[in-house]
Amino acid sequence: MIAKIEHILGKNKYTKFKVFLFANIINFFLEFTSLISIPIFVASILSPELVFEKLKSILITLNINSTQLDINNIVSAAAILVVLSFYLKNFFLSFIIYREKKFYKNFNTNLSKLFFDYYMAMPYLKHTKKNPSELVRTTLHDVRHTASYLEFVSILARDVVALFVILIIMLSVNILNAILIFSFFLILILFYFSFMKPKIRSWGKLNQEISSKIIKTLYESYGSIKDIKILSKEQEVKDKFYEKINKYETNHFFWDLSNKFPKIILEIIAVTLILLISYFYYYIYKDTQTLFNLLSVYVVLVIRFIPAFNSLTTSFGYLRMFSPSVEFISKELNNINKDRYSQNLNIFQKNDEHFNNEFIKISNLSFKYPNSNFKSLENISLKINKGSIVGIMGPTGSGKTTFFHLMLGLISPEKGNIFFEGKSIFTDIDLWRKETGHISQNIFLLDDTIKNNITFNLSNNEDDEKRLAQAIEIANLNDKLDSLPKGLETRVGVDGLELSGGERQRIAIARTLYKNPNIIFMDEFTSALDIKTEELILQKLMKYKNNKTIIIITHRTSTLKYCNVKFLLKEGSISKID
Repeated sequence: MIAKIEHILGKNKYTKFKVFLFANIINFFLEFTSLISIPIFVASILSPELVFEKLKSILITLNINSTQLDINNIVSAAAILVVLSFYLKNFFLSFIIYREKKFYKNFNTNLSKLFFDYYMAMPYLKHTKKNPSELVRTTLHDVRHTASYLEFVSILARDVVALFVILIIMLSVNILNAILIFSFFLILILFYFSFMKPKIRSWGKLNQEISSKIIKTLYESYGSIKDIKILSKEQEVKDKFYEKINKYETNHFFWDLSNKFPKIILEIIAVTLILLISYFYYYIYKDTQTLFNLLSVYVVLVIRFIPAFNSLTTSFGYLRMFSPSVEFISKELNNINKDRYSQNLNIFQKNDEHFNNEFIKISNLSFKYPNSNFKSLENISLKINKGSIVGIMGPTGSGKTTFFHLMLGLISPEKGNIFFEGKSIFTDIDLWRKETGHISQNIFLLDDTIKNNITFNLSNNEDDEKRLAQAIEIANLNDKLDSLPKGLETRVGVDGLELSGGERQRIAIARTLYKNPNIIFMDEFTSALDIKTEELILQKLMKYKNNKTIIIITHRTSTLKYCNVKFLLKEGSISKID
């Protein structure tokens, strides 16, 4: 697991992490000094001579001048020790907490950004195979669990040192009592780890899987609420959700119990042991002075021992619970590095060797989906002139959608290339996408206003009102907007549920037209519109198109009358229609 932590953090961050581990250990010594100063202060009041002699012998051993220390100012010296130790501990602790929390905040933020960037840049085909719920879980939950894992490693290291130092001090006070107490607690630790270790890990692994399924169930349930209601599947969906949430919370329930009960057991055992030791010294030795000195030390040690031991078991529980997330994050980072390497190997011919002023040239384009036995497209070649309107028809399964996905740069060809003004679109896909716009039959709308869905202005920049008005006019949305009390500021609801299918499609048309691309791809863009509305929109589009190149996929032969170039796509091959 150490190798995975180093891999996730990287060299520089891993060095910082080790510094925090060391700082936590130092902090424990400061904390322990502050706690042990209290019984020293109490002893200086009750037995100043004894404290004076012990301090003097310590100073002499350390070769420190002890002439200014006398029995009259021993109480003042002990009081100063208490104050200084507590001030020093808390100043150091505040500094470490600030630096450590800032480190984990930056770690969370940067790693979440890394995964979000990776998933956003991930090839379209990979997205179709990934479940969004898994991507959400990784970006948020697994990243945060990994950061929590690192925190608990630091806490675990501090508590192990704490228990070791407490053992040393107990041995120096009374060897027999120290061996008795620590042997008893060691048995408890071994029993707890051997019994709970496999269970906690299995709970963590199971909860990681269930959390993805819960997110998936919620997405699917809320996204398909209309179909669920129409099909009367509410109870089945509820049962599915209840089953998963019950498993998830049951795991958390037992895991929480495994963290809470050790503290309760420890307190009972600690009080019992202190009472037994007190009884032994008082009734057998009748030595109240020794008893008081022992109690003052043991009470302070127990005050620190119980939290340290409980924190140790709790930290161990969290480490086991979060370890699947750490392993998954490490695995995903390996995948990111592999994908970056493979992308570098995927080199396209940059320029068309026979460029002759073609606007768009498709050259020997072939594509086969992974794990498929046949090619969706094979040796497709054609030219598209600037300002032309191209219509493409074809039966279901002919490769129309695959062809469009290639044209949009969503997928890369197995063979061949697509050139725009003599340059491959795949060498600078962002430049190509600035030139293009896409209207699909599958429409995604933000849970926002109609205006923001058209402008898609996620950065809150100033909108181009003239361009917006023209896009609304061409998409034939004016009558609908006039009928709404808030007009453009009307919210569309989740995925446009407040609107009809035709209204959503017209908003999608207006969105693409507002972008004002030079090349417009239309994939069954009027599937939810009646023929009259389609005619009206196409007529307006032809009027305002301003030498734009339009490529249309349609099943309606009536749409082809607006196209000056027509193609038939069938069984992965394309032919021109006269």
